[in-house]
Amino acid sequence: MKAIYTIIFLLSITSLSNAQCILACNSSMNVSLDANMQGLLTPEILTEGDISACNLQVALYALDNETEVIPFADTLMVNCDHLGDFIFRVLDTNSGNQCFGTLSTFDQLGACITNTIDLSGTVIDDLGDRFNIQMDNYENTSLMIFNILGHRVMHQTINNQNTLIYKSDIGQKGPYIISIKQGKAVFSKKIMVF
Repeated sequence: MKAIYTIIFLLSITSLSNAQCILACNSSMNVSLDANMQGLLTPEILTEGDISACNLQVALYALDNETEVIPFADTLMVNCDHLGDFIFRVLDTNSGNQCFGTLSTFDQLGACITNTIDLSGTVIDDLGDRFNIQMDNYENTSLMIFNILGHRVMHQTINNQNTLIYKSDIGQKGPYIISIKQGKAVFSKKIMVF
């Protein structure tokens, strides 16, 4: 009887040593910086499923998925220099297998905001079937809309003083957050789509 237990034990160890790393990245992630202007990214946060057989590292790339912003490491710390949209990559260093997804980094607490950009003149008017966004200074400004789960449903560049967003382009009825970003300044407002 003792010999049988030993064989079973050896088979399970052999099976574990040949385990493969199967990667499944989240397609879209949002991270909000803390009061210390930092956000921690780990493979566990960015992937789905069992990664116990993996030796993972993460890296951050520009949206072209070619320009490396932060090189591969066991964990990444993003900060005020990393606000906006990026591609994250997760690498299994044992096999070379990779997966990737998009990452949007925000400063919802306002810790990164400097006084050099003023978005206080931004007005969002509900006009029934659309929203009108009025801004005094709209150069290099992007607009993102998020559903209540934090998933981005719209992203566009604002290129004039008055920008119209049609509610039918946003999605289903319910609450959303409009986030307007210019440099490191962010203006956010809750909206309702009926």
